[in-house]
This record gives sequence, C-alpha cells and structure tokens, in this order.
Amino acid sequence: MGRGHPPRALGRRGARAGHDGDGRVRQRRHRDGLVRRQHARRGPALLRLHGQGGRLAGPLHGLAVRRNGGGLAGRAAGRRRVKARRPPTAADLAQVRADHEAIAAHLKRHQEALVGFELSNALGELEEFARRLRRHIRLEEDILLPAYEALGAAPRGGKAEFFADEHRKIEAKVAELLASVRGLSSGSTPRSAVVALIEREARLKELLSHHEQREEMFMIRLLEKSLGGK
Repeated sequence: MGRGHPPRALGRRGARAGHDGDGRVRQRRHRDGLVRRQHARRGPALLRLHGQGGRLAGPLHGLAVRRNGGGLAGRAAGRRRVKARRPPTAADLAQVRADHEAIAAHLKRHQEALVGFELSNALGELEEFARRLRRHIRLEEDILLPAYEALGAAPRGGKAEFFADEHRKIEAKVAELLASVRGLSSGSTPRSAVVALIEREARLKELLSHHEQREEMFMIRLLEKSLGGK
C-alpha cells in the first residue's frame, strides 16, 4: 500500500468517478429504463424485476375495463367485449323503434309547453323524455349492441362503439337541458331565454335523428337479418 493513500474498504470495490456507489448501479438503472420503455411500446406484458435482471411475464392483469355507465364506450383504450345479458328478439327491435317515436313525441310536447311558457309541463315532459331515453339506451347497450358486435366485422360507419359514444353525447346534452329547464321561473324568465333553450334543443334533435338513422341502417337491419327477418 502506497504511502499517503487511504485504505480501501474490504469486500467492496471502491466507487469510481461518474458512478453511484457500486459501479454497476447506473448501468443497471439505464438497462431497466430501456426495458420499461420497450415494454410500454410492445405490451401487453408485466415487468417483474428480480435482483439485477428483468423479465417480461404473462399478460397484463388488472387492465382497466370501463363500461362507462353500462355502455360500450372506451373500447379504444383496451376494453373487452361486453356479453349480452340474453339474446335479442324481434320484440326488442320493435321496442327500439317504438322508443324512437315516443322519445320524439315527449320532446315535441316539451317544446310546445316551452313556447306556451308552461314551464312546469315543459319540465315534466323533458323528465319523461330523459327516463324513456335511459331505458332505451339500457336495452341497446345490454342486449342489442353486444349481439350486434358478435355478428362480426361491422360495416364502415357502423361500429358498436360509435353508437355508445353517441349515447354518451346525448346523455350529456340531456343533463345540461334538464338543469337549464329546472332553473327557469315563470315569473322572471325572459322569452329570449326560452328561445335560446329551444335553439340548443335543436342541436339535440339533430344528434338524435342522426343516431337513429345510423341504428336503423346498421344495427337494426343486421340484427333483423340474423333473426330471420327481411
């Protein structure tokens, strides 16, 4: 041992410049970081570290699967198919068509009450519209859409998640309108506020019409065919 040099600790290599204690630590951290980045790109796999090594094992467990209020939204984020509670029937398809007519009728009566400044009746019709709509969406998302998706590759513009996404948009708009109508007061609401509300509802009606056309063109037609209809 040369004079003037401090003794070296036994059983451990001395730290070299540019390293964190053990000379292998920084190299290992760098390697583990590469594995994690590769895992993020190539998944799905679960990274497990054992000592200095890393290995990829098994499919990812606990993957978040979200039905989003009973719907099919979120498929792009890795959600699995939702199994239908029961097979659809011709009566279910007839119910969907009847719902479309009833929902439109409630909205029409709601707007007629708004124009007449019958705000209590307007709110009642809109609340009934919302209840009928929720029941309608539940039928589609629990029974019809899973069965439709199980038929195989959907036509362009007719994917099951498109219907579910539109359901979420419709529900959000209805919630906003309910809040607005509940905030109206027959004694202090200017007619301009009612006109603005009807204009907002026109956008909802347009969305509903587009959605119903998509359902008729794709989901209902193909399910009818699978049930032996025309």
